[in-house]
Amino acid sequence: MWDAPYYSALLKHQKFKLDSSDFTPYFSLGGCMEGLNYLFNELYDVTLQLQTVSFDEIWAPDVHKLAVVHRTEGTLGYIYCDFLERNGKPNQDCHFTIRGGRELPDGSYQLPLVVLMLNFPNPKIGRASCRERV
Repeated sequence: MWDAPYYSALLKHQKFKLDSSDFTPYFSLGGCMEGLNYLFNELYDVTLQLQTVSFDEIWAPDVHKLAVVHRTEGTLGYIYCDFLERNGKPNQDCHFTIRGGRELPDGSYQLPLVVLMLNFPNPKIGRASCRERV
């Protein structure tokens, strides 16, 4: 079985008549991100902090930048969150590195930049969405 997540979702749908989209109205993206922030803070002393971005830094207006900040070590890196579907965007959920972290020749440290790209549907007016806020 080379695609376990696919077959697992298929079995759940066939056996229990459940689809993950049935649950999305109950989980706002903002609530999920706050939950992740809480877990990261409790487990690793790390918080996710929303950053201000310049226009030329992002490729779409709904992309958000988060700093990954450790309580004592400071900023560990940055995550660009590209969560909502749009025309021309690849239809796959993935993550990739823009720039790896490394020590520079002058002894300073280059912070890593990564992208988390998902394809959640855009929120609809009058209907709860699992992606209402970041």
